[in-house]
Order: sequence, then structure tokens, then C-alpha cells
Amino acid sequence: MAKRDFYPALFDLSQDIAGDIPVSLLQAWIESPKTAKAAVKILEPTKVTGVSVSSDSAGLSTLSREKGLIEVLAYISQPKEVVFGLGKAIGGEGIGIWAADNTQMFYPDTISVDTILSMLVETQKRIASYPVHIGIGAHYGTFYRIGGGLYGVEADFIEKIAEEDTKGGEIVVSEHLIEQLQHSTLFQFTEREDGHNAFSKLFRVENGPGNPDLEIRDDHYPIPYSEDFFEDIRQILPQSQRRQLALLEAKYIVQKVVVLIERERLEEESLEVEILNNLSFDTLMHKTAQELLALYQGEDIKTVSSLGIYVFDEASSALAFAEHFQQKLLQDDGVRSKVGIDMGPVIIFDLENGRKDIAGSPVNIASKMAQDKGEFGHLYISAAVAQKTKPEKCTPFTIEVSNITLHGFVR
Repeated sequence: MAKRDFYPALFDLSQDIAGDIPVSLLQAWIESPKTAKAAVKILEPTKVTGVSVSSDSAGLSTLSREKGLIEVLAYISQPKEVVFGLGKAIGGEGIGIWAADNTQMFYPDTISVDTILSMLVETQKRIASYPVHIGIGAHYGTFYRIGGGLYGVEADFIEKIAEEDTKGGEIVVSEHLIEQLQHSTLFQFTEREDGHNAFSKLFRVENGPGNPDLEIRDDHYPIPYSEDFFEDIRQILPQSQRRQLALLEAKYIVQKVVVLIERERLEEESLEVEILNNLSFDTLMHKTAQELLALYQGEDIKTVSSLGIYVFDEASSALAFAEHFQQKLLQDDGVRSKVGIDMGPVIIFDLENGRKDIAGSPVNIASKMAQDKGEFGHLYISAAVAQKTKPEKCTPFTIEVSNITLHGFVR
């Protein structure tokens, strides 16, 4: 369990360190008694009720091995445009920045669940003809809307369902959502027994009415790209002309070493205290990165919740940074972390708010090694990075994840 004496480091906090988290929220928590009652009062204005819908692409690992980065981004953009366009048409809004293949939409409780579910059925019908399919998870509940994101156990619950327990073309909904349907007989459900259903029973939507008349008027989902790049990748499909792809690759792709760090989440007896303590640690993680990146000549791409992504030109600098970061986080704050490092072609995007985002296979590989298969307290190095750095005191590993085999070293 982490220490609780970190708060003085967050006084006089600036917005560039806090990121999308409101400074006023963190300052209120820092200056409060830090009790469950105080946490509830601070978070009360951020509470929202409605439906959170998350999606995740299927078969992306296989596609990434067959296609180049630009082409993969074009393919995964297609379903995201439909998810956003149809969702916005009924009054939903995009949550976060959709840099990877995941999406998240929020529908306030002023929109009927029947309308939302029909829209989701229609979404899967329209995506069915695309090369990339998606799995969708939907849950009706109460969330905390902070800095453009949704927080709380209910938000985490449905995101995990979408990412880990859905297949392409599938819609999985919680029992809480079904209870909100006004005309549940219009839809057919089958109870799922293989999902994370400790929080709620899960059901697969087997059949139900779509909404073929629903019109997409805005398909510009919360993109991490410039408008020029967004239009460029839309132009290459469905023909995918090799010459055009080569030009775009030369224009946008850079070679980088990617360091992905996930810290251990704090667990508290009170949900509200847990959220505020974790938000504070997220900010401290970003602040620690800023201090160390100057030493190792790296670039901070983003800190989202307990996850940080950083890039370097040299593999040796990336490894040294990761080791120092991991040690400092443990020694100063009592927090363990797990790290994944890979290298290769990526695209780095400048966002409108002055921040950045990233896409590319090294990000996915680092994530699979550390987040999907890794354990806290360890550092995972891909075979490509190990060849450049010759790390000491490491153990070779081979893992199978998402139908691909990864080789590397761990310590």
C-alpha cells in the first residue's frame, strides 16, 4: 500500500502537470481532512447517471502483422466513425481521445435505453462489412465525470468487459441496463457465464431492432490526429494504393523506443477516497516523469490514469529512464509499477490542447508485455530492445497473447 505523505508535493499545482484533471478538484482534496465524507462532498458535483458504452477491436494483432501502420489506422478508423456518428445522432458524446482501437461513449439518462440499444444493434450491422469488427459493452449506472473521463468501479467494470470479454460483432450488456428497458421484449438476450460478472450479470444481445433510418451527420470522433492526417487515411481505403501508402508512411512515421509504465492502483475502503487518491498519484506520476525525462532526453507522450507512455531515440536512454522511474516511484511513494519497452515505427500526434498521443506496434507490444501479462515490480524488454541494450540480470521469456508470440527479457 502506498504512503499517504505525498500531498505537499501537489501544492501550487499547475494545470500542465495536472493535465485534464481540474486543479481545483485536487487542491480541494489536498486541503481537506481526506475522509470518506469529504471525498463524497468533493466529487458530488461530478456525478452523472446514464449509459457508458465501450468497444474494442477484434483481430487487430493479426491485421497488424499483415498491414502497415498507416493502413491499420485507416481500417480501425472506419468502425470508430460509425460508433461516434450513430451515437452522437441520438445524443451521446465521445469520452476521451480515441487514439487506439478502443472507443467510449456516454449517454445521459435523458436518452432511453431502448433507443441506445437499437442504435448499438444498428452499429454492429453497419460495421459487419468492414475488415475490422468490434465488441461492445454497455452498462447503465452512476459514474464520476472528471476531466473528460468517466471514473468509478462501474466505469472500470464495463471498459474491462469490452476489452477482455467481447468478440467481434458482439454486444454485451449488464443486468442493470436491461432493467432500464421499457420494451425489453423487443430484444433477445442470452446470459453470459464467462465474463467478469461479480458486479453485475452479463447478457449477450442475440437479436433486436436496429435503426436503419439513423443518419450520421458527424463522424469526426475524438481524434488524436490532425485534420490533414484524418483526411489522408480516409482517402486510402478501400483501394489502399501502395504508392499513396508509401508517401503517407514517409510523411508521418518515425522510429522510436517506447516506454510504457503502469503503476499499481491504490485500493481504499471508500470508492470516493480511492478515486481522489489515485487522481493525486496520477498527477505525481506525471510530475516524476517530467523531472526524469530531462535527464534521459526523452519525450512525455501522455499520462492517462495510472498509465504513462514515453518515447526515446536511444534504447539505452529508454532503459535507464525506466529503471530510474520505477525505483523512484517505489522509494518516494511506495508504489510498485510494471514496465514494457519496445521499439519501431510509430506516429506521434499533436493534440489541439497542446498534448500528444501515439499509435504503433511498439505501443501495443509494450502494453501486452507489461499490462496484459506482466506483474508489478518487473520490467519487460522486447527482443529488439534487448539486442540494442544487452541488459544484465534478465530472464528470457516467451508469451502468447492475442494469437501472437512475443519474446523478450524480464527482471
